[in-house]
Amino acid sequence: MSEIGLGEFLPSIRNYRELLEEKASYLWSYLVSKTTDNRSYRDAVEFESGDVNKIILKGVKITLTVSDRIVFHEKLPVSLTEISFERDEKFITVLKVYCNIHGDFYLGEISEAGCVDTVQKELYREFFDKLIRSISSLGYLS
Repeated sequence: MSEIGLGEFLPSIRNYRELLEEKASYLWSYLVSKTTDNRSYRDAVEFESGDVNKIILKGVKITLTVSDRIVFHEKLPVSLTEISFERDEKFITVLKVYCNIHGDFYLGEISEAGCVDTVQKELYREFFDKLIRSISSLGYLS
């Protein structure tokens, strides 16, 4: 992780804050619209939009909280959407989704392996696959 100073912080926030907030908002709207249009997802996933957005996994009764903020990666601002749920008064992060200023989405980490090729793959399918795998690997689905 590289350190940033005021000289990098101020212009990055001034120039890219609105764009990155729009990218995070787009991700939420995209997930909601794609999954509510798909019967398989609609039967398993519910969304609550509000001050705090939530994804509810029906049947297993897991409610996930969605939070957005701007973070810096290699001194460049990116949007971070964190998906977490509460257990024993602690929030457990199960998935991080990053989006850079060019509109590239990364699941889990910002790397070539984490980048979702949205031309070849559907982001919502990749998102939910990674989300379910993460929850399962933490032992909450078994």
